[in-house]
Amino acid sequence: MEPEVIAALVGVPAVLVTAAAAYAAGRAQARSAYQGPVDSVRRQHQREAYAQLLAAVSDFEKAAYAAIARHGEAGELFAMVEAEEEKYWQAERVASLEGPTQLLPSLHQVHSKVGTAVMRIHQFLFTSEGTTVDRNDTTHVLGELLDAVEQFTNAARTHLNGQGEVAGPF
Repeated sequence: MEPEVIAALVGVPAVLVTAAAAYAAGRAQARSAYQGPVDSVRRQHQREAYAQLLAAVSDFEKAAYAAIARHGEAGELFAMVEAEEEKYWQAERVASLEGPTQLLPSLHQVHSKVGTAVMRIHQFLFTSEGTTVDRNDTTHVLGELLDAVEQFTNAARTHLNGQGEVAGPF
């Protein structure tokens, strides 16, 4: 075979490899050009969902402490706690839909603590003697709720700031 033909044949694989690499790079660039704005919008929705969740927990906490202070009739106080609990559940559903799944363990911790707090407040208002020990036990449960909220907040911050893997509560 002629040397010119051999040189041309040797160059063909190099051209094909270069073309394939250029094609892959173009696809990656197009994908990131699309994903950048999508990720930005997704993070904004997540940020809003997390903020609503934290506001709902704060409102629940205020209602819970008002119930523990017994500033009113037990039935009315518990109805106020239940109303704030419902707002929390709605905010939690939105936050869990927004994800990511790495936040779900810390979100489930908050969920569990809210449920425990509601049960403890009910017990405090309707079945306990309202002693200092009962009040302290109920306050302790609310403290555990705030610890769980802090874990969720830290995990959400890590996720939103893109600082790597989200650490769960375990």
